[in-house]
Amino acid sequence: MTVGFFGSPTVESLMDFNPAVNALRLIGSNDQNFAVVNANGGNLNQTAVQTALAYAPGDANAGRDPNVTAGAYNNNVPNTPQTIFYMIDYDLDTLVTIAPPLGARGSNTGGGQLRTIGPLTDAEGRPINFAPTAGLDIYTNGGSNVGVAVSGQTLYCIGLDAIDPTQPVGTPRQKIVAEQVPTQLLPSGNLPPTGGFIDVAVAPVDQPVANNADLAVKAVGPTSTFDRISLVFTVVNQGPSAAKEVTLTGTTPSALAGLRLSASSSQGLCESGTTGGLPSFTCKTEALASQASIEVLVSASYTSPVSRPILIDVDAIAKSAVNDPVPDNNQIRARVVANPVPPG
Repeated sequence: MTVGFFGSPTVESLMDFNPAVNALRLIGSNDQNFAVVNANGGNLNQTAVQTALAYAPGDANAGRDPNVTAGAYNNNVPNTPQTIFYMIDYDLDTLVTIAPPLGARGSNTGGGQLRTIGPLTDAEGRPINFAPTAGLDIYTNGGSNVGVAVSGQTLYCIGLDAIDPTQPVGTPRQKIVAEQVPTQLLPSGNLPPTGGFIDVAVAPVDQPVANNADLAVKAVGPTSTFDRISLVFTVVNQGPSAAKEVTLTGTTPSALAGLRLSASSSQGLCESGTTGGLPSFTCKTEALASQASIEVLVSASYTSPVSRPILIDVDAIAKSAVNDPVPDNNQIRARVVANPVPPG
């Protein structure tokens, strides 16, 4: 800074970037008001002393000394055409802004005239006591603005879209809800001398998109002869992501002697064998695109004499290496009938 804050060494201050004019705003709890601007081809290389903060005549707090150490500009995106400056008065525990009229780029922050918006409360309407070291930043997404405030170790979110910055000084105050964010910023016993954080900055973070593949299994058929039963299992990937390392495993609890399961798939390879002493099959395919399907033809053959129709259950379950958000439709039981072998 080419100009410094004056007063006691305990003067608190805030800083925020003005996205409309490529400048920094610096304000002290002693009401000093600076803009750090570009001069003579430089970049943020000159400090301009501007009008000290004061509540505008006619405001509910006119004549009272502002105590502002938290503030931020909204529409916080590069090259925004207009931005409004919001602040927290930690002594009054109120949200304030710059009094109108607005300039071509938004708040006339350099004019220093404040308008009280209203007291800050929690969701139950209880007043919030903000610390002298409170901080504020504003997150803008799709034209919507949310204030993120920190006081000590507590984070708050403040919805700003319902506030009309053009309302005249003296407009009846509205209560502003600051919703507490349930998080602990610092482990117990590791607090700084201030008792918590003194500022906050908000930045968007790209959240990884979870890969989810909802596999569903359906059964079609069966058809039967005297010594063989065939049915078709269809595995459908209902998305939204591709499924990898897809397996369809089938088994039967039937104790029919000589019963054997065999399978073939429209995609991938199948093997037959036993699981826990019971006939089984496993079909594997490397990948199944979203909304794609595979068909598995399963044959159940038996060699023991059957004198009457016997019910045979075939259980099939599909799995993949990708998370399945709806596991209840991954498995199915198909019931088939083994018909008697006619004599001679």
